[in-house]
Amino acid sequence: MDSASVQEEVGYTGEGVILEATALGLNTCWVGGFFKSKSVASLVEIKSNERVL
Repeated sequence: MDSASVQEEVGYTGEGVILEATALGLNTCWVGGFFKSKSVASLVEIKSNERVL
């Protein structure tokens, strides 16, 4: 597979994961780039049973 095809397949698969999670009642969204999980968690005030992925 060439590079463009791999990126397309990964995007397609990732969207499938998001759609399935949504169907299960989980809130999801795409996030691009790099981040520090602990910093983001404190900014968005997530609950103790939640985590930033």
